[in-house]
Amino acid sequence: MRLTVGEISKVLGLTTENIRYYVREGLIKPEKNKDNNYWEYSSEDVMYISDILFYRSMGISIDNIRKIFDGMPLENISEVIDDTISELKDKIQEYTMLLERIQGWQNDYIRELQEIGEFRKGKMPPSLRVSSYHREDEHIVDYLKGRITIEKNDWEDVCESFYFNLNDGDNVLHKYISVAKTEERVRNNRYFDIVEEPEKTCLITHVLFTDNVDEMIRPIIEYAKNNDITLTGEFFGRERTNFYIEGRRHWVCSIYAPIEE
Repeated sequence: MRLTVGEISKVLGLTTENIRYYVREGLIKPEKNKDNNYWEYSSEDVMYISDILFYRSMGISIDNIRKIFDGMPLENISEVIDDTISELKDKIQEYTMLLERIQGWQNDYIRELQEIGEFRKGKMPPSLRVSSYHREDEHIVDYLKGRITIEKNDWEDVCESFYFNLNDGDNVLHKYISVAKTEERVRNNRYFDIVEEPEKTCLITHVLFTDNVDEMIRPIIEYAKNNDITLTGEFFGRERTNFYIEGRRHWVCSIYAPIEE
């Protein structure tokens, strides 16, 4: 006796698509009823599905299940178990690292929100930056091309940045791309046109980025004046957490104002 996929799916607690997936993967092989053209499943097929569910609950891959079903000797199943244990350990390590990274972002994010409109002294983190500035009419790809090579894993530390100097008198906000400095990035020598920004003691705050530079830096200038802190007149901005309003990209910006020593 054979039943349709709908009939056995109710008993197994699976969707019909789950079962059809196992069919497409060649793990179970129902027969087609010539009278109605429906695929029908035997009791043996149901037990195969139960085996699949057991193996999947152990984290065993479809490929390894296929190897077992294709006649893997009993004594060789230990290899599948060992391989799966190794894969799971790798995943645990990967997710542990991801957890640490997102907890780090959580801490940064909370501090960013808390420091909007607040001020503190601290160090500007060292970074690697493209030496030239990004023109408004220049495509970002053309700007980066030939100047810096950014790999996929670099992008978590890449940010839009800016430099502004009150002493220049041109009132121009100079934008550029920077990436957090690490010894590995320096050793890899993938940066062709780079300036290293060293750590500097700064007055630090967070603002919501706007092209109106005066609106961003005036509060930090006033705070410094009211607290007898002498600034060099330079201002560095670093992109932090992004958010989106009506399809437009916005960001929280760290403002670093170097202090005269």
